[in-house]
Formats: sequence, structure tokens, C-alpha cells
Amino acid sequence: MTVSLHIDESGFTGRQLLDPRQRHFVLGSSLIDDTTAAAILRDSFPDYRGAEFKFEKIWNRPTSRRRLADFLQTIGAHADQVYVW
Repeated sequence: MTVSLHIDESGFTGRQLLDPRQRHFVLGSSLIDDTTAAAILRDSFPDYRGAEFKFEKIWNRPTSRRRLADFLQTIGAHADQVYVW
């Protein structure tokens, strides 16, 4: 089994962390094996066609946006492997 640590950020506007334009900064990671992660994304967003899952693309498609609740419910079963700061 291959396990990868994935880390991503959202809201980074540079090193000026007190800049009022940078209202929110979120860092998230997961320690979910690649096969499980792919299955979660595929099952939650079966019509997604991008090379990489991007929240903006999911949010901009009404059908994908409605499936976010499914994703959150599924990922909840892995809460001990998902971290958000």
C-alpha cells in the first residue's frame, strides 16, 4: 500500500500574513492512501474531467457543487486522516 502525505493551501497572497487582502489562509492535508483518495474523488464527482481536482472548477459547475455534500459525508469517515489549519 502506498501512502502519501498531501498538503495544499488556499488564500495565499504572499508573505504579508497580516495583509488585509489576505483575509483567510487555509492549509489542509490528508494522509489517505492514493487508491482510497482516488475512489473518494471519483465517487463524489463522477463527471469531473480535469487532470487535477480543483475546488474552483467544482464550485463553478452546479452539478459538481451539489455533490460537495456527498464528498464531505464520505471524507467524514476518514476524519482522523484529514487535517485543516
